[in-house]
Amino acid sequence: PHNQAALIRDALLRSSFLLHPNGRYMKVWDMLMGIVLVFTAIMTPYEVAFLTMRYDILYFINRLVDCVFIKDMILQFFLKFSRYESRKEIWVRNRKELAMHYLKGKFVIDLLAILPWEHLDDLAVSGDSKGLRTFKLLRLLRVLRILRLAQVYKASKLVNRWKNRMSVNSG
Repeated sequence: PHNQAALIRDALLRSSFLLHPNGRYMKVWDMLMGIVLVFTAIMTPYEVAFLTMRYDILYFINRLVDCVFIKDMILQFFLKFSRYESRKEIWVRNRKELAMHYLKGKFVIDLLAILPWEHLDDLAVSGDSKGLRTFKLLRLLRVLRILRLAQVYKASKLVNRWKNRMSVNSG
C-alpha cells in the first residue's frame, strides 16, 4: 500500500525539464556526443604526445568540446533512468534521486575529464622549481590530460541507447 502510494505520487509529480533517454532531444544530443567523443579519442593522445599548448584553433575547438561535456554533465541531472521494482521497470523522475544517481556514479570521472590540465602545465613551467622535479611534474600533468578519454566510456552508453532504439523501432 505505501509503496503503491509512493509510485502514484511519483507518477503525478510534475516532470517538466526532465529528459527521457529515448526522447528526440536525447537522440540528437547522443549523435553530437558521438562526434565529440570520436574527436576526443583521436586528438587527445596526439596532443599529449606531440603538441604543446598554444592558443590556436585547436585550443578553441577543445574549449568548445569542453562546453559540450559541461552541458552533458548538466543534462545528466535531468535525465531519467530506469530501475526494476517487483519485476516492473520504473522510470525515476525524482530530481533528488536523479542527482544522487549521477553524483554517486560517473560525476567524478566526468569532472576530472574536463579539468583544463594544460593550464596546470603552465603553472608547473612558470614556477621556481627546476630540473628533474619540474620535468616529472610536467610529464605527470600531460599524462593526466588523457583523463579526457574517460569521456569515451560514454560511447558505450550511447551505443546501448542506440541499440535499444533500434530494437524498439524494429519490433
